[in-house]
Amino acid sequence: MRISSHTSLMAAVLLTTLWLLAACGVDGDHFRIKGKFTNINQGEFYVYSPDRGLYGIDTLKLVDGRFNYEVPLQQEATFVIVFPNYSELAVFGEPGLSVEVKGDATHLKETIVKGGDANKRMTAFRNQVLDKPDKEVQKKVKETITADPASVINQYLINHYLICCKEPDYKMAADLAALMSKEQPANKSLSAFAARLKGIAAQSGKMPAFKAKATNGTRVSQASLTSEVNVVSLWASWDYESVNMQKMLKRLKKDNPGKLSLVSINIDASKKAFDNNMKRDSLNWPQVWEPKMWDSEAVKTLGFSMMADNILADAKGKVVARGLSKRELEDKINEMLGKETTTPNNMMRSFGKERRSGIGKRPSGYQISDKAKEQMKQKAMEKAEKQRKELEERKKLKEQKK
Repeated sequence: MRISSHTSLMAAVLLTTLWLLAACGVDGDHFRIKGKFTNINQGEFYVYSPDRGLYGIDTLKLVDGRFNYEVPLQQEATFVIVFPNYSELAVFGEPGLSVEVKGDATHLKETIVKGGDANKRMTAFRNQVLDKPDKEVQKKVKETITADPASVINQYLINHYLICCKEPDYKMAADLAALMSKEQPANKSLSAFAARLKGIAAQSGKMPAFKAKATNGTRVSQASLTSEVNVVSLWASWDYESVNMQKMLKRLKKDNPGKLSLVSINIDASKKAFDNNMKRDSLNWPQVWEPKMWDSEAVKTLGFSMMADNILADAKGKVVARGLSKRELEDKINEMLGKETTTPNNMMRSFGKERRSGIGKRPSGYQISDKAKEQMKQKAMEKAEKQRKELEERKKLKEQKK
């Protein structure tokens, strides 16, 4: 078949255009991370996003010390790279941006991220606090956020350096989040984050002082929770995790008479949906229906900002844990009651501690065990499922508002 000179020219133009696009960077609907590390040839890093830049955990495969990762992206998001020693590196993405990550596998704390103003700021911050004591780092966090409350790196700074650290400062975190929220009033996610921190800071290790009226007419508050184990939880009929959590609490309450006090807060927009679930599942403890949903006083006072949220406290009102998954909550309740837990979480607790230690820990090796990989996969599945449900939640809220 004879090919015309016009067709050949068009093909050449198309190939040249595609080559130029590839050379210039990523298109406007994607975000790219290009990595280059010395002192490591092959291996795997992991990446996740705490603010829905992606769902679950992806794998970054290193070949000759390099990786190239691209993901669809419609809005600004934070991506966290987890290294083999479980230290972390935050990378801030936006649609159409391509960033370069360069480092030495034996000195991960000196890793550099180039591309975009946020990554420039974050790299500068990490260099400024390199090897500094925690208190000095937290002071620098305050200075950084106060100077620019609208910066996209701020929420990560609060989470990583004020909350997930050896000595959390919830009051400073809450004050800074409130400042950020005031600066960005249209950011609903940030408003919820600030409200959650305000509730945590207010408790000072104790169950927050809340008051509400249950649907059976009972007045409930933190003072009514005096059993050996006490749980306040958030649920809605459209969130399967939270509904299943209520069923689990019902079973544990039945198995441990007099030892477990419960208060549940429902944020269904429809009273009918709430009543149908109550009738079907026979939840026989104080249930508070809050049609104002996230704007209800009880929800804000308790610092709830995500579905299936919860607070676990002992007989003295001391908060033992909060924000646990269904499995974690059941295990912790059983532990407090002196019973065997149903699932081994030791490794995940260890993983959490390693993550909180921050980037800069010298690697002891670069091969992840099969057991660790299985734990990472499990965590990815749980995270993906949680984020899927959050998406469903937002869609249903929009439909209900219509």
